[in-house]
Amino acid sequence: MHATIFALLAAVNVVKDVAYGVDVAGGKHRLDVYAPMGARAAPVLMFVYGGGFVQGDRRDYNGLAVAIAATGIVVVVPSYRLFPQTDARGAASDVAAAIAWTVKHVARYGGNPNSVVLSGHSSGAYLATLVGYDPEFLSADGISVKVIRGIAGFSGVYDMRDFAPDSSAADIQILQRFFGATREARTAISPITYVSRASPPTVLFCGGIYDASACAQRDQLFAALVGVGATVEMDSDPSATHIGVVANLSRNGTQEQRSLLDFVAKYGH
Repeated sequence: MHATIFALLAAVNVVKDVAYGVDVAGGKHRLDVYAPMGARAAPVLMFVYGGGFVQGDRRDYNGLAVAIAATGIVVVVPSYRLFPQTDARGAASDVAAAIAWTVKHVARYGGNPNSVVLSGHSSGAYLATLVGYDPEFLSADGISVKVIRGIAGFSGVYDMRDFAPDSSAADIQILQRFFGATREARTAISPITYVSRASPPTVLFCGGIYDASACAQRDQLFAALVGVGATVEMDSDPSATHIGVVANLSRNGTQEQRSLLDFVAKYGH
């Protein structure tokens, strides 16, 4: 196993702690770039991690990024602000700023700025789809949403209009502070609100064990995209949990990794 890890590392040039915005406590306005050695005009994947909007950091995804980059893809993993430091709109603005940085600078790392695919897991999938569907966020950084060639959402949440019936009072209070106190406000920050025929090609994935909520969200967004005539695919891994889905992205030969690589090969050009 260690030999395999070292072989992958040898094939990937890793540049860490690159500032993409005004730095904040904890280095949340920084990103890491994983570039295949000798890459030229390679497809680019930005991966947005999950963590329920309250935890997570780019440094936790080194293994995933190295595994994907070793296949010939330039991988960018940004950190972003979390609750209570910011709300959903602030987190999405951070992801948009990281995309803007990528479009402007990824060529120097061997990536093609016209071949950017967004991917995310759980809350990261929420942010990827929100920024990829609602042009407001990227336009604030002078970037057209058309730079996004595709979006791959893994076990994501896409509709925050209504809270789950079993949500505790404490959870609801946090969710209201992060997404908005009214249904109208939460509608305005839900990715499903912004689907259109022009939405980037999308693949939606979920697991089969302890991932029922994510699968329901996947089905809901899939139906909305189909309903407007957008390009969308969906897939699942019956043997994977919610966390297992993202863990499998770093494992060669898994259904999750194959789905992502196939999607990038199809649309990241």
